[in-house]
Amino acid sequence: MAESLFGYSQDEAVGTPLDDLVAKDDSVRNEALGYTNQVLELERVQVTTKRTCKDGTLVDIELLALPIIVSGESLGFIAIYHDISERIKNEQEILRQKEYFEALFLNSPVAVLTADEQAQVLSWNPMAEKLFGYTQDEAIGKVVDDLVADHPDVREEGLIITKKMMRGERVQATVKRTRKDGSLIDVEVLALPLIVAGEKVGFIVLYVDISELQKAQRQAEAANRAKS
Repeated sequence: MAESLFGYSQDEAVGTPLDDLVAKDDSVRNEALGYTNQVLELERVQVTTKRTCKDGTLVDIELLALPIIVSGESLGFIAIYHDISERIKNEQEILRQKEYFEALFLNSPVAVLTADEQAQVLSWNPMAEKLFGYTQDEAIGKVVDDLVADHPDVREEGLIITKKMMRGERVQATVKRTRKDGSLIDVEVLALPLIVAGEKVGFIVLYVDISELQKAQRQAEAANRAKS
């Protein structure tokens, strides 16, 4: 496995100073020499770092180095290298996706919230603050319908839709919702289950303000009735 990981055959490696094999690159050389001195001084070393392969590439590894002591005498050390390149790659991809989602969430032109399986708000973006009037601090931890369906005219319908969301159903509807000041606002709702690592952990809801559109439609309908 050392041959496979670093690219040197056993014949090439045996008799060569370890750091001349796996720490050729200047970016890791001094650190590697320090760890080698550490373990030769009978200290245990366990770190996540990088080491060099025969072709000059760097590989992400977990290193465990332990002194070899026989009959009280130090004979050298054993070094165990675990290739964690794929794990690091996956972690970086997860971080990239998280940063992308956060940027999308914060800069979304529509109101977005996420809620857990008890319908309690987990996140509340700037457009949700603007649309509904609650700050993020006021909203997080509250039940969704206590914020946006806090009116007798919409409460029952809001609870029905939220139950569908909690069951993991996709919901799309044109409804009214409440603002902090008690006023009603026309919105289009799109709700989707929130899946993390294959497990449903809640739901995400997008609210699009269609008040002006609804107002224009009502005015057009009134004008048509007046003509007829």
